[in-house]
Amino acid sequence: MIARSSLPSLSSARGFPSLANPSGWRQLAVLPLAACALLALPGTAAHAQGGTIQFSGRIVEPPCSFQVDAAATRVQPNCARPAFGQVGFVDLYSGRKLGSSTLTIASAPFAIPGQGTRRNPMIVTVDYR
Repeated sequence: MIARSSLPSLSSARGFPSLANPSGWRQLAVLPLAACALLALPGTAAHAQGGTIQFSGRIVEPPCSFQVDAAATRVQPNCARPAFGQVGFVDLYSGRKLGSSTLTIASAPFAIPGQGTRRNPMIVTVDYR
């Protein structure tokens, strides 16, 4: 016959509190209270009536859009409002600057530099002032 004290209790083996360990019951009693407290927190944050939102930086909307003509030799700026700045062309493969043009209120189409017989992809950068 096996002594009763050498067998583990089924409830303690599964992590449940046993009658020999009353502190486990107290821990179980606290769980519903903690769950209710956590569920109530989002409601208080959503109920806030006021506050101040602060951010740093700039809200930027580009004032111009650009279209490439059918022959892919010129870029036409379309500006909804006055814009000033520089338009730069950079070769995608080498990273070499190919040229730049000045963007003004009445800008004419820009010639795309280096687009003779070669059709290399390029990056167009626009710096507004």
